[in-house]
Amino acid sequence: MVITRRGRRVRAAVSLLCAGLMLLGGQLWAAERSELSASTALGAPGERPAAPSAPSSPFAGRLLVYVSHGFMPSTAAKLRAALHGPMTGVYGGEVYVAGAAVGYPQVPVQAFTTDPADYAAAAGRPGLARQLATGLVFSGSGARLRRVVAGDTLRMADGRVLPVAAVVDDHLLGGYEVASGPRILRELASRPASYLLLADGGDPRRTTEVVRQTLAGRRVRVKADGDNGYMSSIDTVLTQAQVKLRFGEFAMRVDPGTDGVLVPDPVWTSRWIVSTHVPQLGEVKCNKAIVGDLTAAMREVTARGLGWTVHSADFARQGGCYNPRLARVSNGVALSAHSWGIAVDINVDTNPLGATPRQDARLVAIMARHGFSWGGRWLRPDGAHFEWVGPGQS
Repeated sequence: MVITRRGRRVRAAVSLLCAGLMLLGGQLWAAERSELSASTALGAPGERPAAPSAPSSPFAGRLLVYVSHGFMPSTAAKLRAALHGPMTGVYGGEVYVAGAAVGYPQVPVQAFTTDPADYAAAAGRPGLARQLATGLVFSGSGARLRRVVAGDTLRMADGRVLPVAAVVDDHLLGGYEVASGPRILRELASRPASYLLLADGGDPRRTTEVVRQTLAGRRVRVKADGDNGYMSSIDTVLTQAQVKLRFGEFAMRVDPGTDGVLVPDPVWTSRWIVSTHVPQLGEVKCNKAIVGDLTAAMREVTARGLGWTVHSADFARQGGCYNPRLARVSNGVALSAHSWGIAVDINVDTNPLGATPRQDARLVAIMARHGFSWGGRWLRPDGAHFEWVGPGQS
């Protein structure tokens, strides 16, 4: 076949066009993959969340350190004198974004503040320092919930309008929804530090002993990795962002004249909260998405002749599931999983908060098989508490 000069020009133009389309397609696919990796993979209610994926591992060589009741400035100063290497304090809690529902003016958002330069160094992301210092830095999951991108602004419940400086991978914020420096999220800066990130040679056992000797009488936990993939003190259960992305989030109000009683928007409660009968427990008010797992667990308890391990009368008196309130183990700075109706308290009479747990090991194992993590293994034990995290628990 003879190709003319004009034909050669046409073929060259077509080749360039195809190459351009292939390059554009590759760029779009790379952008799509980047956007997907910015937030935690999420399944339907009843599925355990997929492990979050990060493009590279932040906090390399750092240890996660937390103790019961957090770190006061004097406590952190003692540790600085006893330990070697840089130490970064992270101050976590709830902040409140302006809500759109009439009569329910605030939406709780799990956030932290920290020293921008120290945190960026701990994460191995130098550019993060400027972003934390100049505005709100959202995790991918937090940005999905707020529907924001870098350059937007966000109105807080107290009327402040704050700039959104960046959206980053969930790993960089330890599973929190948003973070910023203390000049911006000043309401968190005066609280005890929730956890520390420590560069101290990467030996958790040695560091644990030093912390225990320095802070005698305190419960201590030192880890090189978080149990759920996040380097933060919320490393044993679903993060609040993961809970919201499965069960929705609610605006709320605090009832005046009460001891801080929280009232979620009834539109949310009517969608998710139901009352039903569960074997061994009786009438339970719970999130409808976990009722199946809870019922299956209690049926297994019954079938195995272990009904005596569940104190039914105590559950009716002081147990329960749905109860919108602050978490007792968070020093009053975070919402309890009971606020979403995804945690259940069983045998409160023999398992007071902070005491040595006294649950039957077979009950704990059955609950784990049906997706409930046990609070008896927490740093400050809550032996009555079982919290839904999805199937696959050990």
